[in-house]
Amino acid sequence: ALRPDHLAYVIYTSGSTGLPKGVMVQHGSVCNLALQDGYAALSSNDCVAQCANVAFDASTWEIWGALVKGARLLVVPQATLLDSEVFGACLEGEGVTAMWMTVGLFNTYADRLQRAFKRIRYLLIGGDRLDPRPVAKLLASDHAPLHLINGYGPTEATTFTTTYEIVQGAAIGRNIPIGRTLANVNVYILDRYRRLVPPGVPGEIYIGGAQVARGYLNRPELTAERFLPDPFSAVPGARAYKTGDLARWLPDGNIDYLGRNDFQVKIRGFRIELGEIEARLATCAGVREAVVVALGEGADKRLVTYMVPVAGAQLEAGALRAALAQQVAEYMIPSAFVTLDAFPLTPNGKLDRKALPAPDAAAFSAREYAPPQGEVEEAIAAIWQELLGVEKVGRHDHFFELGGHSLLAIQLIARLRQALGVDLAVRALFGAPTLAAQAMLAQAAQPAAV
Repeated sequence: ALRPDHLAYVIYTSGSTGLPKGVMVQHGSVCNLALQDGYAALSSNDCVAQCANVAFDASTWEIWGALVKGARLLVVPQATLLDSEVFGACLEGEGVTAMWMTVGLFNTYADRLQRAFKRIRYLLIGGDRLDPRPVAKLLASDHAPLHLINGYGPTEATTFTTTYEIVQGAAIGRNIPIGRTLANVNVYILDRYRRLVPPGVPGEIYIGGAQVARGYLNRPELTAERFLPDPFSAVPGARAYKTGDLARWLPDGNIDYLGRNDFQVKIRGFRIELGEIEARLATCAGVREAVVVALGEGADKRLVTYMVPVAGAQLEAGALRAALAQQVAEYMIPSAFVTLDAFPLTPNGKLDRKALPAPDAAAFSAREYAPPQGEVEEAIAAIWQELLGVEKVGRHDHFFELGGHSLLAIQLIARLRQALGVDLAVRALFGAPTLAAQAMLAQAAQPAAV
């Protein structure tokens, strides 16, 4: 007795007030996404890899995009996903023909999965702005997939809203377009008065049509703020979602994504409201005020927290990191915690984000320093310094407390193979996160295969 307007799932995204937002997606929206043929014409001959966690909306396309077309769905364990060689062998051995990857994972694996990519019909990448360099390199090689597609869309519009096929030989500029809309989906680019802008003029993306979610669970005020009546639709009760994304129409009818118009950022494909982390930090002992910013670009982008303590309080990065770990997801924990006497202000008395200082060594969650011992520890310390962007690494320091994450762990594996000639599994690094422990793993590891 299900109808298209019945609820299919609620999936949570970061919230600016400190309360995550539950996005209510209906069956009709999922069906419209899954039944699309315009950008990835899946059939019963395909095998789709499910790489995304089920709490990440990309899994909606992976699971239902495969099953409603009669394709085989290959569930890829996280341990397999985090080991490039095992992952590549899995894709080849299972005959995967379609998959989706975050931009961060694609950038990390672009050179290592070439044999597997060559066998793929549809490789979708998205979740953040694409870096044109690895894209151009892959397309110029003999290992390019049959179709390489940039997919764009917020959770509130059911995973993908627009797609753009990146073709070999095309001029790839600094910005790779996000393309054209899916069937039964409308994209409007509007100015601040919600008027349609002409081609080439920046504006905010509003999304209408079949894939717009019902709203936010138990958040009527926020729903009313972001899900607005669609002034361009003849369907009674139709709504358009205000994304906060800036874009412009290109002369050929594709859409050029320009960035955000608020303090929402994407880190390794995860959409993060900086205000949520700030709200959580404000509850930590000794913190009077906190501001979180994203520094760097692409895979090097990381969160940095700037704090003003209450009078007499001493703020310590390790303790704050541990407190945050009890309240937010791992990808929302800042890499560095900078303590200031006061925030820099503009002449108008507003926070001057550009004047915030770069984090120094004390801002990272370093442990009591003990110098590396032996050639192996020294070699690993040098790799950490380069990957993590820190000046000094001690043998008791913790890779993930210093800002490491799964993608950097994958890069660490490759660097260890190159520098020390050993092969380690990512899951082993998670179990041995200190410098000394990783050196012991490296010394006990089998030599890497040539």
